[in-house]
Amino acid sequence: MSGSYASMENGTLHKVLLVDGDCPLCNRFVKWLIRHDPKGIFLYASLDSDYARKWRMKLEPGTLLPDSVILLDDKTFYTESTAVLKVLSSLSFPWTLSLIFFLVPKFFRDYLYRLLAQYRRTFFPEERCSLGASTKGNRLLP
Repeated sequence: MSGSYASMENGTLHKVLLVDGDCPLCNRFVKWLIRHDPKGIFLYASLDSDYARKWRMKLEPGTLLPDSVILLDDKTFYTESTAVLKVLSSLSFPWTLSLIFFLVPKFFRDYLYRLLAQYRRTFFPEERCSLGASTKGNRLLP
């Protein structure tokens, strides 16, 4: 994986989504994404996993916050609202239409993202399942 943020598995370069493994909203998003990602574009890891710790030194300071979603792509990474929009735009129609939200200024998108992240446990009740139980096959990184 020299120089690449993404993960090479079985000869295929995958994008990696780092999420809070104890967050009910994140768990729901991963479950939803698995259903809408039949090509297996994405692999998943918890922010406190060995995989995330391995990349911590390569990411900007403060990137691995407990309420962040981080998308590791081939040569770069995305956080917060940009990560979510990049994930959605990687899926098939109609999710590709999410590209329109890139017209909204990043500071405003990220403000809304942080607001939702701050109250995510209020809006979405606790689920007892963890990220590990949410993924199927070998799409969960250690």
